[in-house]
Parts: sequence; structure tokens; C-alpha cells
Amino acid sequence: MKENHYKHFAPWLRLQKILKAFKELNLKIKNKRILDIGCGYGTLLSKIKEGELYGIDMSSKLLQHANKKIENVIKGDAQKLPFKDHQFDVTISSEVLEHLPDPNKQ
Repeated sequence: MKENHYKHFAPWLRLQKILKAFKELNLKIKNKRILDIGCGYGTLLSKIKEGELYGIDMSSKLLQHANKKIENVIKGDAQKLPFKDHQFDVTISSEVLEHLPDPNKQ
């Protein structure tokens, strides 16, 4: 039972830590372009609420949910991003590494 509880609590806790880091770093994100690589359901971006928000994920199913929360969602590969360099002011990638087929690939 404890493992199941942790399975659902751990992502929420990591989300809170990321949001706290944004606040502590005093990131001025109101007019910034923010990309969440591996955005999944779009939960993190929906909590940020400020800036020009973009999410990318490989899962069409998850992007259907993300699209209900944020406007700019794109299907794509985290290891082959379809963006030009310096297109975003802030990039986030949380809970992604363990899903990559070759995390050492650059």
C-alpha cells in the first residue's frame, strides 16, 4: 500500500520542488518563452500559468490532455527537438531521462 501511495505522491512532490525553485530563483517568467520537454499531461506548465508556454511530448494520448491545459503542445522527440537554438528563455525537463531509449545520445 505504501508503494502505491508513494507512486502517486512522488510526482506531486517533485512538481512542488520545481515550482518552489522557480520562486526562489526569482525567475521573471511573465513575458518569457518556456518549454517543458516531456510535458506529459501539461501539469507543470498549467501550474506556472505565466509566460508563453510550450510543451513537447512523444505521446499523442498525453498531449490530448495537455492541450486542454496549455495552448502550445507539440508531438516530438526530446532527443531531436524541432526548435531553433535560443528559441526559449527557460526549458524544463522533469521525469524524462528514464523514458529515453538512449539517454547518453546527444
